[in-house]
Amino acid sequence: MDPTITTHKGELQRSDKLETFRQPDVWSDHIVTAPAHVPLEPPAPAEAPRRAAAAGRRASLETDEFRLAVVEHLIHTCAKDVREASPHDLYQAFAHTVRDRLVHRWLATQRTHVERDVKRVCYLSSEFLTGRSLGLCLMNMGLYEAAETLAADRGFELGQILEREGDPGLGNGGLGRLAACFMDSLATLALPAIGYGIRYDFGMFEQKIDGGRQIEQHDNWLQLGNAWELPRHEDAQTVRFGGRVEFHRDMDGALRATWVDARAVVGLPYDSFIVGHRTDTANTLRLGLVPQPRPDRRLRVLGDCPAVNYCKDGRLKQKNRGESEFKHRGTGCC
Repeated sequence: MDPTITTHKGELQRSDKLETFRQPDVWSDHIVTAPAHVPLEPPAPAEAPRRAAAAGRRASLETDEFRLAVVEHLIHTCAKDVREASPHDLYQAFAHTVRDRLVHRWLATQRTHVERDVKRVCYLSSEFLTGRSLGLCLMNMGLYEAAETLAADRGFELGQILEREGDPGLGNGGLGRLAACFMDSLATLALPAIGYGIRYDFGMFEQKIDGGRQIEQHDNWLQLGNAWELPRHEDAQTVRFGGRVEFHRDMDGALRATWVDARAVVGLPYDSFIVGHRTDTANTLRLGLVPQPRPDRRLRVLGDCPAVNYCKDGRLKQKNRGESEFKHRGTGCC
């Protein structure tokens, strides 16, 4: 019997097993592997073989399929000839190949949670020190040895490729590491959970010693992009600050309140996946960002400091963006 986890809403069953489903009439000779607790709904007969084959390639953990997917991403995502691929190119190809497999697990996990109407743990933290994703995901998904072999075939050590990924600058202390460990454990135990935090642009700093003094410089961890996150523009939210409340009567004489003269910014969420160790569960880590305003060069003052305020709307947006841009207040150039 599968282990169960009891909540005050009832029993939430979890299963770490994989089952192979075959639909002989609809799926022909194609076999789709999916979590045992996720019922499969076959598509229309005409589309079934093509969809099954595509899904199987992108979700497969077989070594040959994994190697083929890495080469395809190297060519079609990185636009690089295999013979000319650098360690950074291979990192991008590995990352997108692993993310394809995470997407299938994440969709299956979310579908199961919705169908069973489960309760979720919502973990709020100002920091999530998740660490580098590629090596962790390769280990959790049992693909590390396949990645080592493929890297060796291209004349590299896997460590050279893993080093191309920077540490996510999403915090600077034990609180962030503890929060990330909790999220890892929840996914490994197949417990429904979602983490909420802040997507810092500069959450850490690079330390240099100059004349015996510590010099802090921005650690721009996003300068090469981040293959592990998905912007959710459809879930962007307007957040208001300040202003005042005015009361008035509507046409029926009811008392109404209106929030006026508020300063508004738009928060854009980014989703990434938290995958459990050797399980099919993939939970969500959602980090919010206040988008960078596009400064008007004619209004810019006080040089090139990134923390400088701008006139009119630019000043407002830059002020409210401060928390998501800088984790370390003392590392600005002003």
